[in-house]
Amino acid sequence: MQDVTPSHARSLPLQNPLGHLVTPANAFARHFDETYATVHQQFDLILFLDGNEQQGRSVVAGTEAFRSSWKRPKWHIHYHNKGELMARIVYGVSGEGDGHSSRARVVLEHLCRQGHQVKVVTYDRGIKNLGSDFDIFESVGLHIVSRNNKVAPLETLLNNLQKIPEGITRLQVLLY
Repeated sequence: MQDVTPSHARSLPLQNPLGHLVTPANAFARHFDETYATVHQQFDLILFLDGNEQQGRSVVAGTEAFRSSWKRPKWHIHYHNKGELMARIVYGVSGEGDGHSSRARVVLEHLCRQGHQVKVVTYDRGIKNLGSDFDIFESVGLHIVSRNNKVAPLETLLNNLQKIPEGITRLQVLLY
């Protein structure tokens, strides 16, 4: 089969979260920034609406703002409407058993009362115990395998090693 892609075709950096080829917004902005004003520049900026979280609105911004937008931290501290410092927090909770989520609930409630935005990363029992009250991101959980009321170390290790690739893929969705 012959490649019929024109030599002037656009190309963007593709990523594969959860089996779908996509170019996340930050990857597009980074590509634009790195190729800007070079022979490799593929796009011209027409309009950039930059979200301003402090004001709760979007503002028209220029090329330099767009070029630097990919460098912003994904989870950054900003100010709440009343002027007090507020954070975006990713809080991981083990979903094995009920104890972790029970103790985490007290901390999570406190953080939310303080005005922080909290994303809870958990699985299994953590979702069951916290899912109706908090913003949940379902992760792949690690589990302890037991046989005859004893931990089976090799089975536990092998079982959990198999879950790592899917876990990494899911967390990449959270980060992008």
